[in-house]
Amino acid sequence: MGSLSAVQWKITLVYLFEFSILLLTALFFERGEGFIIGTGTIIVLPKNIRNSSNNNEPKTLIHGRVLVRRPRIGSGFRIDIRRDTYLFARNKKNNRNSRKNNHDKPMDYEKSLQRRGYKYVIGTDEVGRGSIAGPVVAVSCCIILNSTSSTIIHDNNDATENDGGIIKNRFRPIDGVTDSKLLTAEQRKIIYDQIHNDQNGNDYKYAYSVAQRSPKQIQETNILKATMECFQESIQNLILSENLPLEQTYAVVDGKSTPKLVNGPTPVSCRPYVSADKDIYTVSVASILAKVMRDEMMVEASSVYPEYGFDVNKGYSTKEHIEAIHNKGPCPIHRMSFKPLHNR
Repeated sequence: MGSLSAVQWKITLVYLFEFSILLLTALFFERGEGFIIGTGTIIVLPKNIRNSSNNNEPKTLIHGRVLVRRPRIGSGFRIDIRRDTYLFARNKKNNRNSRKNNHDKPMDYEKSLQRRGYKYVIGTDEVGRGSIAGPVVAVSCCIILNSTSSTIIHDNNDATENDGGIIKNRFRPIDGVTDSKLLTAEQRKIIYDQIHNDQNGNDYKYAYSVAQRSPKQIQETNILKATMECFQESIQNLILSENLPLEQTYAVVDGKSTPKLVNGPTPVSCRPYVSADKDIYTVSVASILAKVMRDEMMVEASSVYPEYGFDVNKGYSTKEHIEAIHNKGPCPIHRMSFKPLHNR
């Protein structure tokens, strides 16, 4: 390996110097977050400035050795200093707190959509996408109000009488609803039972649709396509079975991708939302329904193939599961296209 040229040494020293300044500045500003190294540029947003409550207050950025004044743009923002340099400033602690607050007011997202004219908000999530055995299962859920209830889903503290000409419904979000992965099996089952028991025929109901793809179907396509097919099928079946008006229906899918609905029988608005199963009530409900139903499927599979411990691992890649595959070989519900099962 040849020695570095003078120019390469110079560039290396410049970046080392800038990186050292960056670390020192970060420590000086109480280990502040929201800084990166751009091309030949260091940018740091001091912690005491980031946490300011006044959004209109000018902010000070350290741009190399030059102080630059810029207005704040939201709580998580991007400022173009140069064409190739960006600042992403987010307070992680505040982000966590904001998500916690979303659970304190679990219907905020649905209500915001309903105020825009979308009376029927569908939440969709899947379970089993990352497992190496068993099906992938998707559930789409919608809280459907009766024709005399208000378009807006109200909080627990809202009245049930006529209020200014708008009849408020008696919907009450179920306590403890969140991402199914954050709940124990017992907690999920309690909420699952509540969803089925809490079907107030006079005011509202939890309507949902289930779709799944078998390991064989996953093998024939791929897990991403199989998951999108489940999303699409569950959303379409829910809309068609409940006869939801397309122009008043909006679907939210957990993750980064959405199924193709535009050219199908139910061309409704649909958007992806990362961590929707944690932030959006109807998606959380879908997550819990899908998890409980798929877990029951895997418990049944365990009675047929007891040597793999499906009742415990639910088809996911645990140490014991991989050892069982190594000792006994795969069974018919294993996904042979997945890496742990290659050449088995």
